[in-house]
Amino acid sequence: MSTTITPDYSLDVAGAQRLEAELAKAEPGDIILDLADVSFVASSGLRVLLKVSQQLDVAGAKLSAINASDLVMEVFEMSGFADFIEVS
Repeated sequence: MSTTITPDYSLDVAGAQRLEAELAKAEPGDIILDLADVSFVASSGLRVLLKVSQQLDVAGAKLSAINASDLVMEVFEMSGFADFIEVS
């Protein structure tokens, strides 16, 4: 089973807290983030993604992202997140 979450806000400090709360409510299983409406990812957003990715890995599930803008993709590549989160 997988859950798709579609944040429509930047993943700055406030957005990261909001996303963390949404992710905590997700059903067990893989999580797909649809990042079509995310234009900015700060370190606080990356922290949330790392934490959730690690939790899912322990549970045998995975975190992936779709519809990442060029800017968001660049942040993932520069930070190394593209190495352990499937991003398309």
